[in-house]
Amino acid sequence: MKEGVIIRRMIKADIEHISQAFIHQGWPGREDILTSYFQEQENRERDVLVAESDGFVAGYITILPAAKHGPFVGVYPELSDFNVF
Repeated sequence: MKEGVIIRRMIKADIEHISQAFIHQGWPGREDILTSYFQEQENRERDVLVAESDGFVAGYITILPAAKHGPFVGVYPELSDFNVF
């Protein structure tokens, strides 16, 4: 079987799938923060990229258009909250 992996923008349905993936790994669900990420993506304040493998969410990363901390504040994008299931 050939595995198909795609990278795409987060959709609203991903909130539940990602939260359940955390719970499955023994972590608390993250629906509140994921909903916040989705809203920030809709407002163009953050990009949320989701990796999907054969129809299942395999992980995600969020990208801020400009770093909020450190030596590159406001200069370069910041990769944030990266998780692989």
